[in-house]
Amino acid sequence: MACISDLPDEILVTIFSYLDVDDICLSVRNVCRQWKSVSEDEKVWMNMYYCPRKTTTKQELISKLKTMPSLRYFVYTGTHNVLGTMSKHCTKLKDLHIPYMEFRARLLRKAIRHLHYLEGLSVRITSRTARFTQIIGESQHLVRLSLTTGGGLHTTDQLLEPIASGCRKLKKLRCAYLDCPTEELCRLLQHKKRVLEEYEHCGRLSAAVFTAINGCKKLKKLRFNSISIEGPFDETISFVKLKYLTLVEFAGCPITMLKSVSRSLSIAPVSYLEQINLSFSDHKIDSITDSVFLACPSLKRLILAGNIRLCGYGLRNIRNCKMLEYLDMRYCLDLDWTAIKYVAEGSPRLQYLDLSGNHITLAMFQQILKCKNLKTLLLKGCDLRGFNLRHIKTRIPGLKHLKIE
Repeated sequence: MACISDLPDEILVTIFSYLDVDDICLSVRNVCRQWKSVSEDEKVWMNMYYCPRKTTTKQELISKLKTMPSLRYFVYTGTHNVLGTMSKHCTKLKDLHIPYMEFRARLLRKAIRHLHYLEGLSVRITSRTARFTQIIGESQHLVRLSLTTGGGLHTTDQLLEPIASGCRKLKKLRCAYLDCPTEELCRLLQHKKRVLEEYEHCGRLSAAVFTAINGCKKLKKLRFNSISIEGPFDETISFVKLKYLTLVEFAGCPITMLKSVSRSLSIAPVSYLEQINLSFSDHKIDSITDSVFLACPSLKRLILAGNIRLCGYGLRNIRNCKMLEYLDMRYCLDLDWTAIKYVAEGSPRLQYLDLSGNHITLAMFQQILKCKNLKTLLLKGCDLRGFNLRHIKTRIPGLKHLKIE
């Protein structure tokens, strides 16, 4: 009688690719020699991530990493230093996300030299000198790079110069809370302006950085998170110059910055923008959302979560965005039935709507039922007592996902 152990390697590879890391490392590879060999096949690990918990012990991390010669993606937010183990046993790594791990420069150099397939790196700079960035700058393969200093580390000048002059394949850059002069960051952006496709900035920001970003003509995605403005801010993102831009994100940004975005959008329509995130502003942003709807007719995805002062007035022109499919308005506590009315009547293609954390009135609920093409509706944390929820099924027949806990 045939059994699973008689299956050819090609079929085993397909089966193993559906398992998780623990299944592969703790079970499958210990069954027999054939399964151990197949479990190390590159196709099995093609899309598999190892994301250990912060509480995982160092010894457990080391033991598992030794059984993952074909590991591609490692995402770890803990602090145990296992970089040496990975450099020795996981030489096929493509993406290494270790933003809180501390290690010496020599270990980073070893990793860069041994991990020949490494394309993505997220690290925390723990040296006050440019030793870390000099090593990173030597990489010939890095496409994605995320840098942070944090912890009040005061760095020397020329910290970013090695990356500006090196990392020739770099296309995606994230700078989070870098404690270095603005001039250095601007020089880095100027050096990479012909190749950079994605940029994300967190922390302190000055108008000069906006000027440098406007020179990166190939940018497709631009993100700003948890921004604090430094000095006068009279510059704006030039959407006219950044003609490849499809996504912009301004999450947790001050109103000064959002108003500059609104001014830029008022200059000319931006038909290529498809995704916008304006979440978690402490200010009233109705005029900003209004400018978005008027200037971005191709908008497909909009995130407004956490704007507690957003009301119906800010959504009155949503009808100009007929392509809108995804709308996130979690914790927008000032929303009323007119806001949902604008959405229901103006967004015929809407498939995803998140109103979690809001006070839903009967009038609002009745307007939600008019969103006929919804596939996902999230109403988590909403008091729906007294509403006839059966109407959701009959009025929105194509709905596949509903969360109301």
